[in-house]
Amino acid sequence: AASDRDLSLRLIDLGVVSPAARARRSSVLAELALVGGRIAPESHRMLQAMAIAVATRQPALRAAAIERAREATCLAAVALWIHGELGDDAALDARLAGACGPQTTAQWIARAEARPRASLAGLGLETAGLGPAEAVALDAFWWAPLGLVDSLALPHGAPTGPPPKIAVEPLGTPPEVEGAKP
Repeated sequence: AASDRDLSLRLIDLGVVSPAARARRSSVLAELALVGGRIAPESHRMLQAMAIAVATRQPALRAAAIERAREATCLAAVALWIHGELGDDAALDARLAGACGPQTTAQWIARAEARPRASLAGLGLETAGLGPAEAVALDAFWWAPLGLVDSLALPHGAPTGPPPKIAVEPLGTPPEVEGAKP
Protein backbone atom coordinates (compact mmCIF):
# COMPACT_ATOMS: atom_id res chain seq x y z
CA ALA A 1 0.00 0.00 0.00
CA ALA A 2 1.37 3.38 -1.03
CA SER A 3 1.13 6.41 1.21
CA ASP A 4 -0.65 9.60 0.17
CA ARG A 5 2.75 11.23 -0.35
CA ASP A 6 3.92 8.40 -2.62
CA LEU A 7 0.68 8.55 -4.59
CA SER A 8 0.98 12.31 -4.94
CA LEU A 9 4.54 11.97 -6.26
CA ARG A 10 3.36 9.32 -8.70
CA LEU A 11 0.54 11.61 -9.89
CA ILE A 12 3.03 14.44 -10.41
CA ASP A 13 5.17 12.07 -12.44
CA LEU A 14 2.35 10.64 -14.56
CA GLY A 15 0.33 13.84 -14.92
CA VAL A 16 2.96 16.52 -15.38
CA VAL A 17 6.56 15.32 -15.66
CA SER A 18 6.08 12.44 -18.13
CA PRO A 19 3.81 14.28 -20.60
CA ALA A 20 6.08 17.33 -20.63
CA ALA A 21 9.15 15.13 -21.09
CA ARG A 22 7.56 13.21 -23.97
CA ALA A 23 6.58 16.47 -25.65
CA ARG A 24 10.13 17.81 -25.38
CA ARG A 25 11.67 14.63 -26.77
CA SER A 26 9.26 14.57 -29.69
CA SER A 27 10.17 18.16 -30.59
CA VAL A 28 13.78 17.35 -31.57
CA LEU A 29 15.22 15.56 -34.59
CA ALA A 30 14.38 11.86 -34.60
CA GLU A 31 18.06 10.95 -34.81
CA LEU A 32 18.71 12.86 -31.62
CA ALA A 33 15.61 11.57 -29.85
CA LEU A 34 16.76 7.99 -30.44
CA VAL A 35 19.97 8.42 -28.44
CA GLY A 36 19.01 7.40 -24.92
CA GLY A 37 20.62 7.14 -21.53
CA ARG A 38 19.70 5.63 -18.17
CA ILE A 39 20.91 8.12 -15.58
CA ALA A 40 19.68 11.48 -16.91
CA PRO A 41 16.02 10.39 -17.30
CA GLU A 42 15.75 9.32 -13.66
CA SER A 43 17.55 12.41 -12.41
CA HIS A 44 15.32 14.64 -14.54
CA ARG A 45 12.21 12.94 -13.19
CA MET A 46 13.30 13.55 -9.59
CA LEU A 47 14.32 17.19 -10.22
CA GLN A 48 11.02 17.98 -11.93
CA ALA A 49 9.01 16.29 -9.18
CA MET A 50 10.90 18.34 -6.57
CA ALA A 51 10.22 21.58 -8.43
CA ILE A 52 6.51 20.82 -8.75
CA ALA A 53 6.22 19.59 -5.16
CA VAL A 54 7.83 22.81 -3.90
CA ALA A 55 5.41 24.85 -6.02
CA THR A 56 2.37 23.11 -4.48
CA ARG A 57 3.25 24.57 -1.08
CA GLN A 58 2.44 21.25 0.60
CA PRO A 59 5.20 20.63 3.15
CA ALA A 60 4.68 16.85 3.32
CA LEU A 61 4.81 16.49 -0.46
CA ARG A 62 7.87 18.73 -0.71
CA ALA A 63 9.59 16.71 2.04
CA ALA A 64 8.83 13.43 0.24
CA ALA A 65 10.25 14.68 -3.07
CA ILE A 66 13.37 16.03 -1.39
CA GLU A 67 13.82 12.83 0.62
CA ARG A 68 13.56 10.71 -2.53
CA ALA A 69 16.20 12.86 -4.26
CA ARG A 70 18.47 12.82 -1.19
CA GLU A 71 18.27 9.05 -1.00
CA ALA A 72 19.06 8.69 -4.71
CA THR A 73 22.02 11.05 -4.35
CA CYS A 74 23.39 9.13 -1.38
CA LEU A 75 22.99 5.81 -3.17
CA ALA A 76 24.81 7.16 -6.24
CA ALA A 77 27.61 8.48 -4.02
CA VAL A 78 27.97 5.07 -2.35
CA ALA A 79 27.97 3.29 -5.72
CA LEU A 80 30.68 5.59 -7.05
CA TRP A 81 32.68 5.13 -3.86
CA ILE A 82 32.65 1.35 -3.81
CA HIS A 83 32.94 0.73 -7.55
CA GLY A 84 35.63 3.39 -7.90
CA GLU A 85 37.49 1.83 -4.93
CA LEU A 86 37.92 5.24 -3.32
CA GLY A 87 38.52 3.97 0.19
CA ASP A 88 37.42 1.60 2.91
CA ASP A 89 34.04 1.37 4.63
CA ALA A 90 35.18 3.50 7.56
CA ALA A 91 36.11 6.38 5.26
CA LEU A 92 32.77 6.04 3.48
CA ASP A 93 30.99 6.01 6.84
CA ALA A 94 32.68 9.31 7.73
CA ARG A 95 31.51 10.80 4.40
CA LEU A 96 27.91 9.65 4.87
CA ALA A 97 27.63 10.64 8.53
CA GLY A 98 24.64 12.87 9.08
CA ALA A 99 23.92 13.41 5.38
CA CYS A 100 22.28 10.18 4.35
CA GLY A 101 19.70 9.40 6.99
CA PRO A 102 19.39 6.52 9.41
CA GLN A 103 20.71 3.70 7.20
CA THR A 104 24.07 2.25 8.12
CA THR A 105 26.97 2.27 5.69
CA ALA A 106 26.65 -1.51 5.37
CA GLN A 107 23.00 -1.11 4.31
CA TRP A 108 23.93 1.53 1.71
CA ILE A 109 26.69 -0.70 0.34
CA ALA A 110 24.36 -3.70 0.16
CA ARG A 111 21.80 -1.64 -1.79
CA ALA A 112 24.43 -0.31 -4.20
CA GLU A 113 25.89 -3.75 -4.80
CA ALA A 114 22.49 -5.36 -5.26
CA ARG A 115 21.55 -3.06 -8.14
CA PRO A 116 24.72 -1.30 -9.38
CA ARG A 117 23.22 0.34 -12.47
CA ALA A 118 20.05 1.45 -10.73
CA SER A 119 22.19 2.89 -7.92
CA LEU A 120 23.49 5.57 -10.27
CA ALA A 121 20.03 7.06 -10.96
CA GLY A 122 20.72 9.99 -8.64
CA LEU A 123 24.03 10.91 -10.24
CA GLY A 124 22.47 13.59 -12.45
CA LEU A 125 21.00 15.35 -9.42
CA GLU A 126 24.34 17.08 -8.99
CA THR A 127 23.24 19.42 -11.79
CA ALA A 128 20.75 21.01 -9.42
CA GLY A 129 23.58 22.35 -7.32
CA LEU A 130 25.55 23.71 -10.26
CA GLY A 131 23.07 26.41 -11.18
CA PRO A 132 20.12 27.07 -13.44
CA ALA A 133 22.04 26.64 -16.70
CA GLU A 134 22.92 23.06 -15.85
CA ALA A 135 19.37 22.25 -14.77
CA VAL A 136 18.03 23.75 -18.01
CA ALA A 137 20.36 21.50 -20.02
CA LEU A 138 19.04 18.43 -18.19
CA ASP A 139 15.47 19.58 -18.73
CA ALA A 140 16.07 20.14 -22.43
CA PHE A 141 17.80 16.82 -23.13
CA TRP A 142 16.59 14.64 -20.27
CA TRP A 143 16.64 11.37 -22.26
CA ALA A 144 20.26 11.59 -23.44
CA PRO A 145 23.22 9.93 -21.79
CA LEU A 146 24.27 12.12 -18.87
CA GLY A 147 27.68 12.85 -20.42
CA LEU A 148 26.04 14.33 -23.54
CA VAL A 149 23.40 16.50 -21.88
CA ASP A 150 25.57 19.62 -21.59
CA SER A 151 27.08 19.23 -25.06
CA LEU A 152 23.66 18.90 -26.67
CA ALA A 153 22.41 22.00 -24.88
CA LEU A 154 25.25 24.20 -26.15
CA PRO A 155 24.53 26.28 -29.25
CA HIS A 156 26.05 24.90 -32.44
CA GLY A 157 29.66 25.98 -32.75
CA ALA A 158 29.99 27.08 -29.11
CA PRO A 159 33.32 26.33 -27.48
CA THR A 160 33.17 23.12 -25.46
CA GLY A 161 36.26 23.37 -23.32
CA PRO A 162 38.65 25.77 -21.70
CA PRO A 163 40.13 28.36 -24.03
CA PRO A 164 43.45 27.39 -25.57
CA LYS A 165 46.58 28.72 -23.92
CA ILE A 166 48.30 31.25 -26.13
CA ALA A 167 51.90 32.28 -25.57
CA VAL A 168 53.11 35.52 -27.12
CA GLU A 169 56.79 35.90 -27.77
CA PRO A 170 58.34 39.21 -28.81
CA LEU A 171 59.91 39.41 -32.25
CA GLY A 172 63.58 40.19 -32.30
CA THR A 173 66.89 38.64 -32.97
CA PRO A 174 66.96 34.88 -32.63
CA PRO A 175 68.73 33.53 -29.58
CA GLU A 176 72.30 32.46 -30.08
CA VAL A 177 72.70 28.78 -30.64
CA GLU A 178 75.78 27.08 -29.30
CA GLY A 179 78.09 25.87 -32.04
CA ALA A 180 76.38 27.86 -34.79
CA LYS A 181 78.50 29.68 -37.37
CA PRO A 182 78.13 33.46 -37.43
